[in-house]
Amino acid sequence: STDVRKYRGTLSEEEAKRIIETKPDYPVYTVFADESGKTDKYLIVGSVWALDNKMLTAVTRQYYEWKNKNNITHEFHFKEIDKKNINDYLKFVQFFLGKAAAFSFKVIMVPRAGLANQQDAFTKLYYYLLKSGISHENSSGRAPLPRSLQLYKDQEEEGYDRLLLAQIKDNITKLSALEYNNILVVDELEAIDSKSSHLIQIADLYAGSRNRIYNYEVNTENPKCEFAKYFLGALNTQQAFKKTVDIEDMSVFLSL
Repeated sequence: STDVRKYRGTLSEEEAKRIIETKPDYPVYTVFADESGKTDKYLIVGSVWALDNKMLTAVTRQYYEWKNKNNITHEFHFKEIDKKNINDYLKFVQFFLGKAAAFSFKVIMVPRAGLANQQDAFTKLYYYLLKSGISHENSSGRAPLPRSLQLYKDQEEEGYDRLLLAQIKDNITKLSALEYNNILVVDELEAIDSKSSHLIQIADLYAGSRNRIYNYEVNTENPKCEFAKYFLGALNTQQAFKKTVDIEDMSVFLSL
């Protein structure tokens, strides 16, 4: 790739200079996403969108300060919620939502029945999530174009992630040319280990909470249901199954 060649010093000086000079200095959509429901009725991709890089940096610093202050050493994953640790999870959500002025939550889902190729289905879900999310942020004036796009998804298997991200990059690049006159720039798409990103962990909790609503009996009294209802309630999001697109103040729901 161009970036690797530049790192290794194999780009010509002229080409390197041209790349630096022509790369636009746009604000960024930074999207953290995770998948859920792979063995359930609905496939789900949940995401957290950071719309202000300064706020993102500040919240990241404050998160590590908060984590050290509260002596928390574990990661946050929806599947790990139980009676012993649910208070830590609730505190984590309270901390994050208290800093969430520059963030939004977006989720997309589709019935799993009839989908022979789950990888292809998730690739399309990520694409339509990004496409619709960008359209919403731009048209609402909350985070208008021009912008760069960064996507960080929870790491799965290497081959799966590479194919998924390559297809998304190709599709978003075409979308930018066709609909936005190339003022949407694909900056970085990467699969990362969730332990290195509290935003991936928030995306995991959000996707897991949505999964609990769509794929399980939410009236069951257990820690996972309690957490899901609390998290979605704090977002002022309907805690019921929906079959239509729903755009709320802090969250966007998309159903295919």
